[in-house]
Amino acid sequence: MRQARSRRRRVGWVAGLFLTLLATVSTSRTGAVAAARPAPAAAASAMDSVAAMQPSWNLGNTLDAIPDETSWGNPPVTKALFDTVRSQGFRSVRIPVTWGNHQSDQAPYTIDAAFLSRVRQVVDWAQADGLRVVLNLHHDSWQWINKMASGHDQVLARYDATWQQIATAFKDEPRTLLFESINEPAFDNADDARKMALVDELNTSFHSIVRAAVRTRSASSSCPPSAPLRTRPSWTTWQPPSTGSTTPIWSRPCTTTASGRSA
Repeated sequence: MRQARSRRRRVGWVAGLFLTLLATVSTSRTGAVAAARPAPAAAASAMDSVAAMQPSWNLGNTLDAIPDETSWGNPPVTKALFDTVRSQGFRSVRIPVTWGNHQSDQAPYTIDAAFLSRVRQVVDWAQADGLRVVLNLHHDSWQWINKMASGHDQVLARYDATWQQIATAFKDEPRTLLFESINEPAFDNADDARKMALVDELNTSFHSIVRAAVRTRSASSSCPPSAPLRTRPSWTTWQPPSTGSTTPIWSRPCTTTASGRSA
């Protein structure tokens, strides 16, 4: 079972992701978290942003656990955990999150407010330690997104609603927070060409939603996956849509490798 496999393995992140740096209007962020965290250096390119993340650590089998944070044997996340991660020399952390168990499966697909608040607390703890953060949709990929070929409109509506809520909740976070559209996309009852078309559609929708929500950030980054599982090539054909701006957008593979928690 996928759950058991995820519990057993030590998560190593060499994700076939593409880091798209979305440059937007420059603003400053105030607040306790920003005050506690060293200001990040401006990235000249997506690869500079990736370089600034090395080495990275993965908070696996925790907020992505099913059905709850401690279900797969790990204790609740604490600020002290990120203090330790930072003290060991890590510069970024990936925070996988499975949203589906904390969300209505009917429109408008509302995420439980307490769970969203908990995710935000964990993200802010990490950023308070000066860690860059990658936040994603994790096991949702095989819980409900995998049904997109046969239930296209409902899955896309839920996917869009999920990212709209996440992006809105984190719209004022600094550029040290990155978003990953989906972990290991997989689609049932679809051939390879159809799978590629579906993941391209998800990436395009994700890109539009996140970019619209975080326009006030000085720069925002997103990590779309390259291709569905078992059909993944070395490079994806997906590119972000035109922004109507002369601001450059870069796209290169994200090769951050992370050690991290396992049950």
